Amino acid sequence: MLKKVSLALALSFAVCYSAVNYPYPQRKLYGNSTINVRNSTADADLKQRFKDYIRDFYVTGNCSGGGGGWTGTTGTCARIKFTDPSDASKANETVSEGIGYAMLMAVYFSDNTDSYQTHFDNLWRYYKAKTNDKGLMNWRISGFNNALGTGSATDAEYDVALALAMARYQFGNTQYEDDARTLIGKIWEHEMESNGFHKPGDSWNDVKNPSYVAPAAFEIFKGLGNSSNWSTAITKNYSFLTANQNSTTGLPSGWANSSGNPVTCTNSCGNNTANYDMDAVRAPWRWATANAWFGHSEAKALLTKLASWVNGLQPAAVQGPIALSGTMGTDANAGYIGSLMNALSVNSTYQAKMNSFWSTMNTKNDASYFNQSLYILTALLASGNMPNLKACASNSCGTTMPEIGGGGDGTQLDKLSIAGSESVEDRGFAQTWEPWYAYTDKDADDGSGGKAQSTITNDKFTSLDENANCKEIESYRVVLQDGDWAVQIKSYTLNKGTYEYEPFVGLGLSARNNGKTGAGGYSLSSCTGFSYEYKGSAHKFKVQTTAIEEGSGKDHFKIITQASKTAWTPVSVPNDELAQPTWVPTADLVSFSASKIYAFAWELVGSDGKSTAISESPGSLAIKNFRCSGTITLPEEKPASKCGGGGGGTSSSSISGGGNSSSSARSSSSGGNSSSSARSSSSGSTPILLPQLVHSNALIPMQNAVNLQAKDNAAIQIFDLKGNAVRTLTFSPGNYIVQLSDLPHGLYIVKASNNSWRRIVKVTVR
Repeated sequence: MLKKVSLALALSFAVCYSAVNYPYPQRKLYGNSTINVRNSTADADLKQRFKDYIRDFYVTGNCSGGGGGWTGTTGTCARIKFTDPSDASKANETVSEGIGYAMLMAVYFSDNTDSYQTHFDNLWRYYKAKTNDKGLMNWRISGFNNALGTGSATDAEYDVALALAMARYQFGNTQYEDDARTLIGKIWEHEMESNGFHKPGDSWNDVKNPSYVAPAAFEIFKGLGNSSNWSTAITKNYSFLTANQNSTTGLPSGWANSSGNPVTCTNSCGNNTANYDMDAVRAPWRWATANAWFGHSEAKALLTKLASWVNGLQPAAVQGPIALSGTMGTDANAGYIGSLMNALSVNSTYQAKMNSFWSTMNTKNDASYFNQSLYILTALLASGNMPNLKACASNSCGTTMPEIGGGGDGTQLDKLSIAGSESVEDRGFAQTWEPWYAYTDKDADDGSGGKAQSTITNDKFTSLDENANCKEIESYRVVLQDGDWAVQIKSYTLNKGTYEYEPFVGLGLSARNNGKTGAGGYSLSSCTGFSYEYKGSAHKFKVQTTAIEEGSGKDHFKIITQASKTAWTPVSVPNDELAQPTWVPTADLVSFSASKIYAFAWELVGSDGKSTAISESPGSLAIKNFRCSGTITLPEEKPASKCGGGGGGTSSSSISGGGNSSSSARSSSSGGNSSSSARSSSSGSTPILLPQLVHSNALIPMQNAVNLQAKDNAAIQIFDLKGNAVRTLTFSPGNYIVQLSDLPHGLYIVKASNNSWRRIVKVTVR
């Protein structure tokens, strides 16, 4: 009988953990006039952030004990590391708010492939094991050991209870709802005044925290506890929030007195200035949740006032702590950017601004637990992935968002589709007659003599740099065949060395002739975005324009968060998803303009020790099918080389690197052969000079030969089908029959060039 019971329990356990009811991404349009951010990769980017969060902050251990009558406190449990780049010692600490944040995340990021129910249960077990005699978690714990800070912090209880209530619907276990009801009772008894006013904790009440107030959670609590109590709490705390809100900017303060007046809270919380600070940043997220889920008129009013001010900001200029009057601080982190982004959800008028806040927030990659937590929570709501699951159970939590972004439509910008018929030299040039190249951080300057040591394994060659007076530079062959022709870094290693900033390597495509007239000129001004396929590491797609100083690192970019090891993965980047780094001074922020593009880059970026890496190391990256989203006219002929000779390989382009460096890597590559102009011929048949004058250039294939007609000095290069250079010949003006009969039988590619003229033909030698 015991065996049968055990088997039944095991089967029940397996079913419980095998699927979820509302798998990520939900992508809900919540209703109540709430708008969501529109970004083509929002769901994938956010899921990757959460996976990184679990990797970096979630730690398992063993728990036992706990107070306040909770059961199920013994066994495997998990905490969230309270880490901060400025204080490594805090990695051994956990705060109660982190448990609440992570439990909410575990509910909403679960899908039928990756259910995070086990993570949820482990976090809940840790909470219960670290409770005081009132059954509320002590706010600060030393690892899996004792409390460093006794007493509760009320915001943690609100989030944990809400996570339990949502888990009942996500994971289908009513025990979570029972636990939520028990915890809500303890909250009301110990963390609320009798009139429903919140306390900041169970053991102090001399100041109030506006960002603790959670109206959406209170609304859920109404259905699980004393409804009239929580209705009173909603009214009382909204009155407090309205009184606290700055009349000009709409910003709440970190702390306030009972009347809502901002206070400094120096004795209780170590805050010596009344600002919109890291204590305050949760408030707009909580207001926006209440508006999205329940359409609270009070929440809408709070958001409307704040959004009016936020709409006038450049998102990359948002830096805290922010004075309540609106003066910015110096810390540009995701908490400040994401919270103000949530305020914009109140009205469709702010759609473009909300999108730009998302793009800017996506550039933030700092290692702080709190900033990463706020990034994920504000983004969950903004992306439509944090619906009220209780309402979803009755099919009333909104409608599904339409897909955003396109794929491979538009104008092809690379020459990879015909690379197989090109010479080795010409393969490196795009349809725009611009070169592809690769670069490293070896020449990057951090201003203090530090040197990075990242490497690329691609074959090297020497080319002439048109942007450095035709100086010979070391370049890399990047247009390579791996099933398909693609632009590739076959393998790389990121090595910071003594460099102060992030190490990097990258692929680039010049666009120096964008906006120019004449031979080789074209215009990208009608491109509304760009798309491509990639295989390999997560990376930074960067678009450089003449509006930004070359080498400054201030270029517009988007981080592509997904590593795609084996499959070609499409990505679409509309122009409004490109953002400048958040460290850029306000005076240097510029709107993106496709008409000013001079280069594209696909950059692989490591960690500088203060932020996590974008790309793994070692790794690889391949790009193909690069397109402009729009219709443009491409040039039919290449502009004349500035470095002499007719070979396409003479054209090269510089590229700026990443990070905050004041100057950047300059190495570049055309992807072709050495660009020095050939002046001597290899052994072979002597050309036959014909007597007639030549008035135009021509290259005509013949049996075992070609007929070259050159009105100026010209060159011929001969390649076999593997791309190997067989012969190079130079000619004065005239008409020639160039014999190939001495070559082994087979098909050859013959390229002739003369100033801006070039021609390629195939010749069969029998």
